[in-house]
Amino acid sequence: MQLSKFSVLALTLLLSKSSWAFDDNACLQNSFDVVVSHKAPPLGLSKNVLTIKKDGCVLSIEHSKWYFMKKAWLVDVCREPVHIKRNSTSVEVLKRAYACSSEDQSDYCKDYYLMREILQDDGLIFAEGEKENLNSDHGKVYCTYVLLDTHLQKGVVLSRDQVYEGVIVPLTGKMSTPSTDKEEVKESAEESSRPLEPSKNDPSTGTF
Repeated sequence: MQLSKFSVLALTLLLSKSSWAFDDNACLQNSFDVVVSHKAPPLGLSKNVLTIKKDGCVLSIEHSKWYFMKKAWLVDVCREPVHIKRNSTSVEVLKRAYACSSEDQSDYCKDYYLMREILQDDGLIFAEGEKENLNSDHGKVYCTYVLLDTHLQKGVVLSRDQVYEGVIVPLTGKMSTPSTDKEEVKESAEESSRPLEPSKNDPSTGTF
């Protein structure tokens, strides 16, 4: 009887641990919607609202501040060339030329850093739950955060047919990764990080 209870307890702990952690592939493959809001300073009379909609590879990010300041972006982490679709009065396409740095003043890098700041300040800080749980608001924002870093900053073009490990979500322990997959992702990142030749902007084909 004691052995049976121990087995049930061990199984429960194992399942609990599995449900509270997600890897690269779960982050990439899953679709979700999440809204995080909090009172805006200084008086708290309005709200900052972050809305994220993820449909597989496609991330739609909207942010409103003090009701009248609104921004929206669309990023497909599986599409190349790496770019951001920014929605103001019309859709603008911002193409990646190289990894961003604090000195870079290009529109692409400005918007990348702005999205990153918004996800940190109005998402990760205020979202409820644990970041390891993809079913929680915090986990969904964290998945979005690391996906954008992998694609927009590192220049990795992802694929839903590829198996990844430690490429999107940082590994917390020693885990083996097939060398072929790792080399393919490394080559993709290196190719995407090289400066591009000047060219005319491609017209946007996506819509918000």
